[in-house]
Amino acid sequence: MRAAGAHLQRRFRRSCSVAAATHSIYFLGAHPHSVSTDAIMEPLSQGSGLESLAHTQRCCDRLVKLLGTLQWPACSQFQAFGETYQLPIRSIRGCSSFAEKDGSKVQACSSQQLEYAAGFFDGDGCVSVKGGLSGCVLSITQSANHGEAAVLFYRLFGGGIYIQSSGIGPRQPKIQWMLQGSSVRHVAAKLAPFSCVKQAQLFIAAKWPTSFAHRSAEALEIKKLKREPCSEMPSCTWAYVAGFFDAEGCISISQRGAVITLAFTQHVNNKAVLVGIQRFLRIRLPQNPSSITTDRECHVLHVSSTAMSRAVLNIFLSSGLLVKQASARAALSLEHVNHASVRNQMEALTGNQSRYKRLDSDGCQRAVVISRLNCRLYRLRSKEDVAAGAAAKRLHSELTELRQLHVLENAKARLSKLRHDIRILLRHGARPCQIQLS
Repeated sequence: MRAAGAHLQRRFRRSCSVAAATHSIYFLGAHPHSVSTDAIMEPLSQGSGLESLAHTQRCCDRLVKLLGTLQWPACSQFQAFGETYQLPIRSIRGCSSFAEKDGSKVQACSSQQLEYAAGFFDGDGCVSVKGGLSGCVLSITQSANHGEAAVLFYRLFGGGIYIQSSGIGPRQPKIQWMLQGSSVRHVAAKLAPFSCVKQAQLFIAAKWPTSFAHRSAEALEIKKLKREPCSEMPSCTWAYVAGFFDAEGCISISQRGAVITLAFTQHVNNKAVLVGIQRFLRIRLPQNPSSITTDRECHVLHVSSTAMSRAVLNIFLSSGLLVKQASARAALSLEHVNHASVRNQMEALTGNQSRYKRLDSDGCQRAVVISRLNCRLYRLRSKEDVAAGAAAKRLHSELTELRQLHVLENAKARLSKLRHDIRILLRHGARPCQIQLS
């Protein structure tokens, strides 16, 4: 037992030294702005484990602050379906510069496309009122590197695609599909029958009144509806759920093995849509072990079985899944032998929300080893003989040290990612603003 623990510790320490060597790659070349990069240039501490951890965490904290001040260059294009499109795409009926490149015009909607669009709009869409109360505006917002839904809405409903916000720090640039004018009534009337969360708002947009007094009342009603819980979920379809998942879903690969889980997230007012989707999944897939958890900010519907997650993803792909299509195919290719490569592929396909919290492949291996040793410790403690008690005490001591090394290595990996990302952003023209490093 002790020999195995010592061997594992040596492996951990070797990975520490390799990580330290990797972290010695600093910024190269000058930047036109005066940026305090002490945390980037500072080498890792060579002190004790606790001292090194504290030092690494301080460097991470300072780099997080620096990263949060970096303004990305102006966004002039977006990605969708493996193509690059220039922004903006103007609101022109029937044909546009986009349509000429794409070879398409505003298309007739199939029922599956309408159901998908309603699901996506329920998750990520917005009904707003124009200044002057002349009419409503429909819009959806997406990351500039995943504009598939915006392209679909443009093809089906017209409108235009514009830059919504520039990237800053870890947040990527966003684009926005927007529709206004007389077409809003027609499109809202098409989407409303398939909608749940925003059905009432879409009905108002579809029947926008002509008198100013009635318009004022309806504008207030839309504001009120945005704050109120949505009504009970009507019957839905696989295409609706696929669209909603594209907007508000997440595909996760466990750090400890070939396990796939799915999650749908909604803020506290919209639990009804998750309850409706859960009921739909249980009817269509009776063995589906789904659950809904709640905190102060949101509700989350979890599909925790790998078999059920695979079944759901396969159906989503045949039901029009667009934004997460590549991620779904990557997850479906998961096996024990390609766990690390699939996790890396998934990380490249997703956003940056959890980029600095995800374990790298070495971290996943350490987590598996620690989990196995923890199970062994539990079995030893369940025995009552003296030898098992002594072995449990030794293993507990080794586990404590391994956990500390694991935390240190994770901090170093996070620091390496932060240094890499800041260096890339600066090389591509990002500009710091209001830097406050302590």
